[in-house]
Amino acid sequence: EGIIMTFVKKLLDALNMDNWNKKENVIHANTDDFSPTVYELIYTFWRQHPQIYCNSSSDGEVSADEYILYGTVLILWGYDKVRPLFETFPYYYEKECKISNPLKLQSILLQKGYIAPAPARSVLFSNTVADLKIIADSIGCSKKGKKAELVDRIFSSLDEKQLTDLVLQSGLYTLSCKGIAFLEDNYDYVDLHRHWNYAISLSEYNRNRFCGNKKRTFNDTAYTVLCERTYKESASFNFYGLSSDYLSLYDITFSEGRYDIAVKYFLQVLYLKTCCVHEMMLCLPGLYSCNEPFSNILVITVHDASQMIELKDYYNPIQVDNIYKQSAQPPSFLDINIFKKMIDEMLTEIVFDYEKYNILIQNELNKYISML
Repeated sequence: EGIIMTFVKKLLDALNMDNWNKKENVIHANTDDFSPTVYELIYTFWRQHPQIYCNSSSDGEVSADEYILYGTVLILWGYDKVRPLFETFPYYYEKECKISNPLKLQSILLQKGYIAPAPARSVLFSNTVADLKIIADSIGCSKKGKKAELVDRIFSSLDEKQLTDLVLQSGLYTLSCKGIAFLEDNYDYVDLHRHWNYAISLSEYNRNRFCGNKKRTFNDTAYTVLCERTYKESASFNFYGLSSDYLSLYDITFSEGRYDIAVKYFLQVLYLKTCCVHEMMLCLPGLYSCNEPFSNILVITVHDASQMIELKDYYNPIQVDNIYKQSAQPPSFLDINIFKKMIDEMLTEIVFDYEKYNILIQNELNKYISML
């Protein structure tokens, strides 16, 4: 009670401060729009739901065979084009796949025929046009024509032994038909690796990869995982993880052309940005851990405006009303009308003045933390 009374006293004192001056070209919410009640709501909410850095992904049990399958797919992915055998491997084989000896796994894939010496025609195609002309000249072929014509001409001019020697001397490998079929059947693991920013663990992914006996696409699996995760994050008030996962859901739905859904996720991302979720981790009520006021805070960006423009035909201000009505969400540092004005300017201005809104959020945030 003492902490709350101290906060309220500071709040009342702050209302009479002379430094609440408007800056030129900067929107400020007046005391009618941004009342003391809002500050009290912000304080009460974060006091009840303090944020901590945590990993929202579920690291359940994963068998050695599952890790080997994941590692196998990524190795085969590296041979979708003609190349020499890998001698070293990126760190992600250890970090993501838990493969401590990828060279041995590569050797096994060679023995089992998933990787094979590149065919002579593929070896020839791996050369530049300039090199092909040199080869053609050395065996008495015409050097005229495009790359495909040069390859066909050289290939037709060499006998079987010369073609075999060409393959052996090149030291180049590629996927066999068996390897191609295996990679195509499991290519969703490549997408899992490439979308590392979704922070989906292998255990989460494998747990949702199949629906009955039918294998889901990567997007369907990722969407299922993220929806389940956002439900849990909302229930546990983990807004730090929720913001990132909403952004991932926006990315998936936008890539599929589901713009009517993507716009809702993106507005949720923008709303949580204006709640300063990340900054609130440093502004624990009663235990303010930041030594200096926030300055040059970057919450809203030009890229946010570019993304909103792509969703222009699917935006409706009612969507903002619905977000502000959700009781389980943290209070925003922007009044709803200012938030709507920001979206409107994103959609209509040639140059969106993102600094104006960042300064507003920065000022309101600093007023808030000065009372902690």
